[in-house]
Amino acid sequence: MENPLENMPRIINLFESKNCLIVLEEYIEGITVEELLDMDVAKWFDPEKKDDTRYMGTQYYAAPEQLGYGMRASFSKSDIYAVGMLLNVMITG
Repeated sequence: MENPLENMPRIINLFESKNCLIVLEEYIEGITVEELLDMDVAKWFDPEKKDDTRYMGTQYYAAPEQLGYGMRASFSKSDIYAVGMLLNVMITG
């Protein structure tokens, strides 16, 4: 059967038992997300801070406050923004 989605690996075989499922998929050569993005950028959150002292992140993926455009320091919702941007790129290419 032809793969219905471009750039998605085809399932080669399935092995199933009572408590386990193994899926063998086609290997698609390329680069990983880790090679494209700064997945290791992190900082401690301080609710008293109004701005980040050091701006970090990748343009278009980092939330506006992480790049100095926001009115507050980056916080947990900044990560949600970044995940949303990443998913958008992964889905739409």
